[in-house]
Amino acid sequence: MRKRIYWDLDFTMYDTQLLINLVRADMVALGSALADVDRIKDELSTVGYTFEEHLRRLHYPEEVIVQRANSYRRLQSSGNQFLYPDIVTNVHRFSAMGECCLLTFGKPDYQRHKFEGIELLRPHFSVTHYVWGVTKGEVVRANQLEGVEDWVIDDSIEQLEDIRLKAPWAKLIRMHRPQTGAAAHPEDGLCWRVARDMETVLHILEES
Repeated sequence: MRKRIYWDLDFTMYDTQLLINLVRADMVALGSALADVDRIKDELSTVGYTFEEHLRRLHYPEEVIVQRANSYRRLQSSGNQFLYPDIVTNVHRFSAMGECCLLTFGKPDYQRHKFEGIELLRPHFSVTHYVWGVTKGEVVRANQLEGVEDWVIDDSIEQLEDIRLKAPWAKLIRMHRPQTGAAAHPEDGLCWRVARDMETVLHILEES
């Protein structure tokens, strides 16, 4: 059966923490308290993150907001540097697994700019879903096709549970990278497979 594979981006293929660390270090160098930088980042992650809003809530002048946000976007435009090493070494295998679709949550303009800067990934993805105003489970459900086996790889337990509820036919893999510090979960191994690296994900897909 033909496979369609929905790939999450942040903390699955893309080392978002590395980008965050560079941005937060710059904000601290500008004079912000680290606790404030992190608190605002966490608040915005639930309502839609942008560099501009992060800087605005830190009360910088508009000219500083424009300058620093543009510098962060330039950094983001060289997105290959933020891929996990096992993505770089295995990306040539992606297309052989099935049709690859991006399924990433966040404000579309922000996430689109991020993905467009990742030259190594883009050739392997035929469809991109920037999920905003709906859930990932709703996207997978809306795109169900007869004769197509849907797979979803995501690091978020919340997102996986939503997909399991709304698209129960989909096969799920939780990406549980050790460096993210994510904890084990009761649903691991029961409702989804767990992989700690990309080699394991691809092995599961190859063997299915």
